[in-house]
Amino acid sequence: MEHIRTRVDLDRCRIAAAIIADTPDAAAANLRSVCERALQQVPALRGWSLSLT
Repeated sequence: MEHIRTRVDLDRCRIAAAIIADTPDAAAANLRSVCERALQQVPALRGWSLSLT
């Protein structure tokens, strides 16, 4: 991951990231993996879910 930026609203957190990968699909999969891992392991994120838009 080269850069990550977040914006937190009352009911959501938007994430934008620059990821070095071979393809755009691989970059998206890597970011999704990082986010899913955070949701599983960070107690402060309990109850949050990942929504891809």
